[in-house]
Amino acid sequence: MNLHTLLVGALIAVPLFSTSVRADENVPEGEVYHGGGYTVYVVGNYYKGCDAQKRCIEIDHIAKRTPVSSSWKNRGFTYTLSRLSQQHGKPRARLRAVDPQGKVLVNVVMTLDDYFN
Repeated sequence: MNLHTLLVGALIAVPLFSTSVRADENVPEGEVYHGGGYTVYVVGNYYKGCDAQKRCIEIDHIAKRTPVSSSWKNRGFTYTLSRLSQQHGKPRARLRAVDPQGKVLVNVVMTLDDYFN
């Protein structure tokens, strides 16, 4: 099994997009992050991420929240979005997806592209 297959499997368990996407009417108010080939929607406790092929995963409950990060779990995979400093006036975050064995499958910096209501 190659890394691509593992990553695609992880993405099916996590929502991520790779093209710039504005909020759609199917997602309530929240934030849209884009970077590293992924787009992530965060709405309260809800997480949705899609890859470049628009394969998405949705997790409707948060596992852990601190002042600087939020984590979601699904089928043993953990997805964490950690706040970083701003760059060029735009908020940034690091997305990490970790498999059940602790292997990091995704580790990308994302930029907050949009707030939506």
